[in-house]
Amino acid sequence: MSSAREALYQARTYLRLDLDEVERQLGLAAASLASIEEGRVPLETATLDALANFYGLLPADVAQGRPVAGILGPLQSLLEAGDVSPPVRSQLARVAAGRRELKRLEHQLGKPDRYLVLRTSFPHVSKGEWDDGAWQSIMDIMRRVREREELELDDPIPSMRRLTRGLGVELVAADLSDPRIAGFSFIDASHGPAIVVNLRGANVSPCVRRWTVARELCHVVQDEKTPQSGVQLYDTRVDGCDGTAPGADAPLHFADNLLVPDQGVRRLRERMLAQRLPLSRQVQHVMELFGVPFETARRRLRQACGVRAEDVEALKPVAIAAQCLNDWHAAEVVWEDVHFSCRSVPEERRGYYARLVVEAWRKEHIDRRQALDLLQAAPDEALEDLLTLSTE
Repeated sequence: MSSAREALYQARTYLRLDLDEVERQLGLAAASLASIEEGRVPLETATLDALANFYGLLPADVAQGRPVAGILGPLQSLLEAGDVSPPVRSQLARVAAGRRELKRLEHQLGKPDRYLVLRTSFPHVSKGEWDDGAWQSIMDIMRRVREREELELDDPIPSMRRLTRGLGVELVAADLSDPRIAGFSFIDASHGPAIVVNLRGANVSPCVRRWTVARELCHVVQDEKTPQSGVQLYDTRVDGCDGTAPGADAPLHFADNLLVPDQGVRRLRERMLAQRLPLSRQVQHVMELFGVPFETARRRLRQACGVRAEDVEALKPVAIAAQCLNDWHAAEVVWEDVHFSCRSVPEERRGYYARLVVEAWRKEHIDRRQALDLLQAAPDEALEDLLTLSTE
């Protein structure tokens, strides 16, 4: 077992943060942090707590010198993604810490293990090349997801927020500093199942957000062809208009087919052809009916309806009607936290997480101080305002 100072050094280097980066984000002078890590100055409790939270660790784990690699190990593939900047790496570690604490709260409150429940319903597809048999297994998963929501094979999905909740998948909103990052997922037992969507960037559109959630759901309910460590990351630039086979990007095709099923888009296409609508209006109608972004709508017209590639690729982006956009936004608001009463609580600790903390507090499993700590709320926050929250 290492010392607290060694644990802090290990955490910083594991996250690949230099001293200046910690100073920029946390405000602790680089020289002071170096002195702490080298044992030249005392490590005060307040500083230990601040650094532990910043690195996504429990202060108690740091104080006890627990090996950092065992805690942050499941995040390795995420942290090593080439486009992830240092500020984002520390943010993702903090989001992951909230998921670990949530799992502990669920266990404390006697909640079912959502990971085991999901794995019982959706056993992992075998790893290997994405041949026709593997893709048929994924299509079967999509059918079962729809059956759980009592949706017909050609129905639009009314709310990805509600669908994920029905599957026992936590949907987390996080304010990540890089707008290129759309989202990522936790599929390991100590963090998941959870899907995290970035509040910044293209996800401000509810249609893009629906697609982000659907794509990450593929990672959650099945294994990718290449073994991963449990966390997936991608950015919004992957939403290009290509006609590759499903195996080239199974999560992309999963999202497209889940949100815009073949039968549904073909029936819509028949009606639009009867009305002699131009192709741009057809794309717009697909976007509006199924709640998907422009790229997804034109991909599905190409792949499911046989529209020529050159005609699809020649289209300029179109927008959907304002009222339709508002309707999809209302369906996909995962953060009732737009009106969250305790503003000092980070975005990723609102939603289901906050409701669980409040339940534990109400049932006296934790006291008010512990609730403040779990929520990372300001000491003077009016926490009693949260007592009206429900875990439903």
